[in-house]
Amino acid sequence: MSVEDQDQGVAGASSINRPNPALSAKQVAEIVKAGVSEALGSFQVNFDKAINAQKKESEKALLQVESLKKSAGLQFRFKGNKAQFEFNESLLKLVGEAQENIVEGSLTTASESVNSVFNELTKRNKLVRIADKSEGGEFFIFRS
Repeated sequence: MSVEDQDQGVAGASSINRPNPALSAKQVAEIVKAGVSEALGSFQVNFDKAINAQKKESEKALLQVESLKKSAGLQFRFKGNKAQFEFNESLLKLVGEAQENIVEGSLTTASESVNSVFNELTKRNKLVRIADKSEGGEFFIFRS
């Protein structure tokens, strides 16, 4: 029984892709080269994305280290000023993240950062109003 006889006995066997014997070695080489180029291109895109993500993480870590160095080197005469400085630094960090996310086109993440800033400022203002109404209230603000 020949291969053709076997194929006719199987439903849909005529749709099986068989190599075209009319292709020259040069054509086969070009097809293989194109397939390899496509695979390598896909690899390159994924590799570039991974490298860019790692670069962004490294930049964020570097900014955090610089911020810690800056705040560790500062000496405040009053605890309240130090607490306010640290609070402001945390808000600046959130705003910076929002800016980065806007540039990257991630508006949902940027919106979350802006909402965090809004919530922190709302909480802080509430504490300031409470402190203003009571004796020694400034201690309450900076411990929260």
